[in-house]
Amino acid sequence: MAINSFHSVASAPQERHELKQSLTTLPLVGLTFFAVCGAAFGIEDAIKAAGPLYCILAILIFPWLYSFPLALITMELSTAIPENGGYIVWADRAFGSFFAFQNGVWKIASNAVNLALFPVLFSSYLHDIFPWANDHFGHTAWWAVGMLSVLVTSLLNFHGVEDVGRAAVWFLFLVLLPFIFMFGFGLPHMSFSAMVETLPASTNVHWGMLFIVVLWNNSGYDNVGVCSGEIKDISTTFPKAIVITLFLVIATYLFPVMVAVSYARDWTLWSAGYLPQVAEMVGGRWLGVWMGITGSFSALGMLNTLLCTSSRALGCMADLHFFPKFLGSLHPKYNTPYIAIACNSLFVSIATYFLNFQAIVQVNGFMYALTLLMEYSAFLWLRYRQPELHRPYKVPLSTLGCCLMCIPPVALCFTQMALVDSLSLIISASTVALALLCYIPLYIFGGGRWPAHLFSKDINSTISSSFLPYAGSAFFPKHFKDCEEDPESDPNHVYNPPSTSISDLSTDIDSSPNHNNGSFPDSPVSSVCSGVTEPLKRVRSSFSGSTGNGIVSNERETSEIHLVHLDDD
Repeated sequence: MAINSFHSVASAPQERHELKQSLTTLPLVGLTFFAVCGAAFGIEDAIKAAGPLYCILAILIFPWLYSFPLALITMELSTAIPENGGYIVWADRAFGSFFAFQNGVWKIASNAVNLALFPVLFSSYLHDIFPWANDHFGHTAWWAVGMLSVLVTSLLNFHGVEDVGRAAVWFLFLVLLPFIFMFGFGLPHMSFSAMVETLPASTNVHWGMLFIVVLWNNSGYDNVGVCSGEIKDISTTFPKAIVITLFLVIATYLFPVMVAVSYARDWTLWSAGYLPQVAEMVGGRWLGVWMGITGSFSALGMLNTLLCTSSRALGCMADLHFFPKFLGSLHPKYNTPYIAIACNSLFVSIATYFLNFQAIVQVNGFMYALTLLMEYSAFLWLRYRQPELHRPYKVPLSTLGCCLMCIPPVALCFTQMALVDSLSLIISASTVALALLCYIPLYIFGGGRWPAHLFSKDINSTISSSFLPYAGSAFFPKHFKDCEEDPESDPNHVYNPPSTSISDLSTDIDSSPNHNNGSFPDSPVSSVCSGVTEPLKRVRSSFSGSTGNGIVSNERETSEIHLVHLDDD
């Protein structure tokens, strides 16, 4: 048996511009802040659930058990693998395409619901400030107000992460300023006795609500990891920004709560959106109105950041050949994933009008905890299996120490998942099942990733491409024809796989003058030569984007394998 024509055609590393590393420390602090909390809004339910004492203790303790380990692993993995994609790239590097795909789908589903919440929050705060507008504004009018926030943040994201970071700094200043005034006015009247109060003995403490609210308001440090490829001097900038944000988030929750509980001591009144009323008690009507407007700016800042990070996650799924390639296309002028941004914005515009968020919002806690379990696993696995990986920032613990460090946040993740209600559990389980089902065709037709030429970054090419040759090769290998036949070959030629051994084929491949040791994607060849397992495993492993020394390449090479025909000698 001889291979008459077996050649690889390597394409350019990627059809995209070099990412500009423009994020510096202050813009990154702004992005991380809004990825995590966006101000003290949302902490009110924790006070209602457990009273001031337990809420303040949770604010002081949970960040070190839950957020700090996550911040540490985000710093290590982002500086070691400085590619856009963050948690998706980490899972791909550690466990391969299956778990990377699952983690990406889980996170994108969670981000999608979150994105749709912020325009509603934006309009609801304005709704509370201007109640007279209810006489003139119906549901559609308030929806249009929410869409104004989508339009503003979409334009910022289209212009690039540098503009997103600058806007985040301004939003950070705007949302912190009224809290500083509130703390300054309330400091002389701050009551220590109010801060140590608990709920009356006749009222049960809702530990589940306390855990979910505080954990959720301290989550998100891993989100900024998807922008790792656009951070300037990441080895120093990223750790510095994460540490600053960690202390800033704790202070953002702690000081306003210490003042607020001294003024509003009826814990049954505390619920989401109550802080503007407390601000009015502290400083007057003007401070209450200012705090309400600040709530809208907070929602705008969180939408701005999450649209940035979720669009890059979507683009990463395309770059890894999990989603159509055009979703990862970059704007020729601004170098931003503009199609992914547009898709996210379109989804938000539709979802905010139709979805019932009260039934869906709890899903975020479950899905986010699931993705965190994957991230901790990838961190520990890479520490164990790839100790030689260059880590500009390395958590100053041994592998055993890292395992011990991860125990508290992992336990809290399982606790968070166990506390969701039955409806949220059903929705979350359905999302997990959907991710598993979506991977089946990906595995059948591409061995875990779609072939490079099937989903082009050109939308027209994507639409015109067909699954039929790949379906045929998977289920009817004896009638498989090459997708790009030689025009001089017989059009009626039918491939009949010869009887040969693995060693014969691998020897012929290695001896082929057109064979090289570059990167190859998965190909229909895997279906045609179903008995050739080991050579194709090497082909698939090389497609993952890793170089021979185990370091992920920033420029993932793609290639196409063309098998014209095999003849018996």
